[in-house]
Amino acid sequence: MNQAKQSRIEFETWEYILPAIEEIAKVSAKGFAKYGPGNWTRVETKDNINHALRHLCLYRDKREGVPLPEGEENENHLAHACARLMMEMAKGKYIK
Repeated sequence: MNQAKQSRIEFETWEYILPAIEEIAKVSAKGFAKYGPGNWTRVETKDNINHALRHLCLYRDKREGVPLPEGEENENHLAHACARLMMEMAKGKYIK
């Protein structure tokens, strides 16, 4: 059998992509319900970056035992940060 040529993958990429995508989708669904499905296209780049950085800082603080602001304790801050960055990537590619 002839196989097509392709790059060799040293690890299974789906090991971490699928679980992460599921968490990002949960966060996104909450955002769509709260703000409407097309709202993300109107968010400015600086706001997406600032919010992503804020969520990364909250993730770090939680891991280090720093008390989080009220209402932030149970949020998946990595998923929120990823969602903001993915919105920005999608805007750059699909929204002109």
